[in-house]
Amino acid sequence: MAIGGLRHDVNKVSLISHGFMLNMKLQLKIEQQLPQFPVKGQEFEMTIYLVDWFDELKVGMQVPLKLDLILGETRYVPEALTIDPKTPLVINDNGMCTVKIAINETSMANRHQPYHLRFTPFNSSITSVTSPPMTVVRCRLVIQNKLPEIWYKDEGSRDKFLEFNVQLCDSNHLSIPTKPIPLRITLIYENGHAVFKQDILKLSTDSQDTIDGTGNASIKMRIEDVSRNHQSQPFQIKVEPALPMHQDIAYDTTSSVTVRSKRNKLGKRSIPEPYTADIISADSEESFEPSPKRSCINTPIDQNMGRVLDWTRSVLQVLEALEWQQVGYEAQLDGTLDYSKPLYRCPSCWRYKDIHSHEAQQHASNCSLATLLLVYATQTIYDYESLVKLVETTRTPAASLFNSTPSPTLGTFIYCVLAQLATLDNGVCIGFPAYDIGFNLVGFYQAQTTTTTQVIFCPINNCEGVTLVDIERFEMVAHRAQNMHSPALFNRARYVGDLDKLKENVLFYFWESNKTMLR
Repeated sequence: MAIGGLRHDVNKVSLISHGFMLNMKLQLKIEQQLPQFPVKGQEFEMTIYLVDWFDELKVGMQVPLKLDLILGETRYVPEALTIDPKTPLVINDNGMCTVKIAINETSMANRHQPYHLRFTPFNSSITSVTSPPMTVVRCRLVIQNKLPEIWYKDEGSRDKFLEFNVQLCDSNHLSIPTKPIPLRITLIYENGHAVFKQDILKLSTDSQDTIDGTGNASIKMRIEDVSRNHQSQPFQIKVEPALPMHQDIAYDTTSSVTVRSKRNKLGKRSIPEPYTADIISADSEESFEPSPKRSCINTPIDQNMGRVLDWTRSVLQVLEALEWQQVGYEAQLDGTLDYSKPLYRCPSCWRYKDIHSHEAQQHASNCSLATLLLVYATQTIYDYESLVKLVETTRTPAASLFNSTPSPTLGTFIYCVLAQLATLDNGVCIGFPAYDIGFNLVGFYQAQTTTTTQVIFCPINNCEGVTLVDIERFEMVAHRAQNMHSPALFNRARYVGDLDKLKENVLFYFWESNKTMLR
């Protein structure tokens, strides 16, 4: 059995051959995701594994353990820890120990310091393990319903809103009657970073921004920008208490929602006719010959512009990640750190901000980083969209996959291909989905093998059985693959705009990823 993914056996043999195995120690490992905000007194379960250097489970040993609760960095607080006596602290013969514990003091009651759990074996030859930090809370906010995966902001009237309910819950997930608790509502991305321009989040006039006496709040809001203007990242809504006195209440975030303007109409997409391109068989050495470098002068303008736009999108994402970086915490009157109050600093102008002013722009007036982001958000974004549309409508002949015979204008449309076979709702496997630069689905590559392998591109207008629901699902998959940097998403920019190499590598990746299944 392997825990957390094993290194390749070749690495193991290499280490053994160099004699490193003599000094290798066994170690403890925490595998599952622990609660970030455990509720005070609420029991939760965690499992500890005994593994060797290669993350392989070590069985056949019984190892007694010691468990310490650490507050902050060094303070041991055994009085705040309860261990279920029915779950002994011993690694069993199966190489694991499952223990149920509860922490009986909140972090807020201890100057907002986080807790850690440290498991130490009585056998000194085995390395101990410490859990990630946990903030213990009194109760938590719980969002009761999911947002739609895709929301069309311009369909219907301006009175169209996203709606969800928030409830203040105890450890048993029951609503808690309470005094009014003001809420802070923030628009974030899936990675947890706050959206730069918070003014695109508009609350309805009848939306509640306070937990009422029954422990509930109903939120109604609009997002006035599309995900495509944010590197196609889905949005989430973060709901948290607004006042420091309520920082023993955990925040919650909504499910992800991709915002679009209006539904794509299947009949309006202009896609070229199908074509067939030959691919050299997988065992041919010629298929691995590197393609000659292309001169930018001889490269079609849509390919050049596509690469520039892709680079621009990547640079913007880096700038947004750099804007505010956590550099420490505020200090208490006695000089100790207050872990509930992180400090952030801009690496360009070196201005600081804290959690209470995190939504407001506080850069220096001459901050180059803030100026770049502001100009993009207010002006350049419209120029960027115009260039994207220009590239999409340009018609440039593209070479077929492994020969110089020009094909129809398909090359202009294909921006990336997902090396995963798409299956329609009716169960039919339709091929590898292909997308344009706006991540709109334009068709599918379908591989056919006789004596050689051929790839047939089928435009979406010619694909029978494809519904709008299928299209939205496949486009959602592509957006998520891009945001997660999935290796299965092949972008033309990776091959300097070479559509030939893109298609070749899509098939090779699929064959390699599924070679066991295909045998």
